[in-house]
Amino acid sequence: MKKRIIKKYRNRKLYDTYRSKYITHGDLIRILKGGYDFEIVTPDGNDVTKETLLQVIATKPHKFSLDDLKYALVDNDLEFTVNLEKYKTEIKNEVDVYNETIEKGEY
Repeated sequence: MKKRIIKKYRNRKLYDTYRSKYITHGDLIRILKGGYDFEIVTPDGNDVTKETLLQVIATKPHKFSLDDLKYALVDNDLEFTVNLEKYKTEIKNEVDVYNETIEKGEY
């Protein structure tokens, strides 16, 4: 199957070119967990897959496991593998902040 291209616009909207429709972060999570090969690009063709996935994971940490994170971001990327501990720490910090917000009733 051909790589699925998702366009990310400046207004943060995501457009799935395979399905020819705008998608939500929830849709992106389903694409990720479905094992589809995809890439997120800006209209001028810059690859923003990792940045976008980290943003989605940071805003919805309860929807992901570290295995999801590895599957989403490693994809033969040695730089990510070397920095995995840094990313795990950043994600853990985001999860902690999210959990504190929930406990305070501010969510």
